[in-house]
Amino acid sequence: MAAGKKKWVIVSVIAALVIGGIGVGSYLGQTKKGLGIQGAAGLSHLKDAGFDPAKSGKKVYTIKTDTKVNCSSTPWVIAEKKGFFAEEGINVEYTGELTQAQVLPSILNGTNNVSSTHVNNIATYIAGGAKIKGVTIGGVEPKPDVDEKYHHMKFYVSPKAGVSSLEELIKKKKGEKITINGTVPSCTTFIATNAFDHLGFSRDQIKFVAFESDTAALQANQQGNIDIVGVHPPFYKLAKDSGLIEVFRHGGYRTRRSGRHNLLLLHGSIYQG
Repeated sequence: MAAGKKKWVIVSVIAALVIGGIGVGSYLGQTKKGLGIQGAAGLSHLKDAGFDPAKSGKKVYTIKTDTKVNCSSTPWVIAEKKGFFAEEGINVEYTGELTQAQVLPSILNGTNNVSSTHVNNIATYIAGGAKIKGVTIGGVEPKPDVDEKYHHMKFYVSPKAGVSSLEELIKKKKGEKITINGTVPSCTTFIATNAFDHLGFSRDQIKFVAFESDTAALQANQQGNIDIVGVHPPFYKLAKDSGLIEVFRHGGYRTRRSGRHNLLLLHGSIYQG
């Protein structure tokens, strides 16, 4: 009985911390206006295709979302360029780039109506009391036979490290922790740990370091602050241009991860009425 009560106390404390974090973050997640950013992936000409929601013959709805700057922008770019949003009478307003920690607060405070995040994040948010719902799949994992430029992630080392493979890096570190960008649990940490498993190395050697963006992690790797950097497209070109050396990638080995990458989430109030 005492053990059961202790368990519920721990769960209650965790929930309280999550809710408290949501409350504080609701202010921090407010997107500043007038950032000069228009469209997913920061594409200034995203709406130049000339598709007009007002010509759809349907009631026009304006939906606000944060500006995506990596592969999560793909469905938004396609829907804009192909006129899918306009066809349904939807006008999308892109409010600016956010860090992952700001996504949920921006939904709760009304800055944005919709965004995307990983499935495990949504579960955590709901457990903390957030009135949101996952409504559709935002992306799927590409199969190994898909062109490598479309693979979910690639991991690199700096030429300054003096190695050209994960095996060489592990030997050079001689039992020391190998630092990789990422926050547990996320796609970055999942892919990295599975790569170590697949290649026959211990995932216990990994130490993950949190960064707000792929570009920040790339810079840290070039400066020698982390051993390996994992990035999403379209940052493969930046990594290549910077002279970084690829050591492993998603899609180059089997993983136990499900096909779902992320989900779109909406504030629960949208479903009232």
